[in-house]
Amino acid sequence: MAITVFGRSVSAFNLILFYVLKELGLSYEFVQTTPEEVNSPDYLATKHPFGRTPSLNDDGFQIYETRAIARDLWNKRPNVSRWLKNLNERECWKNVFTEYKLSEYIQYNISILKKK
Repeated sequence: MAITVFGRSVSAFNLILFYVLKELGLSYEFVQTTPEEVNSPDYLATKHPFGRTPSLNDDGFQIYETRAIARDLWNKRPNVSRWLKNLNERECWKNVFTEYKLSEYIQYNISILKKK
């Protein structure tokens, strides 16, 4: 299976995805993108409609958004993780990785509410 990741190597969202790919033992090709590229009509039409990264092509299946990509990779390959052998533990860690970014939104919303 050929996996191609489109993104920026310094992006936290891409780093999370790289960790998931490493944990699953999956090889991939990384295509570095620029801010200009992600806003191009071609990128918006074929990689990510919101002009963000990462975007991933998994053997012809194009998917975007870090949490969605991580869930898709884990769901397609449930038995490849070296240390997440137990299904309940695997589900738990999948949620940790995929929901991690939500904590930032919660803190942001709390700070807005405190100002009111």
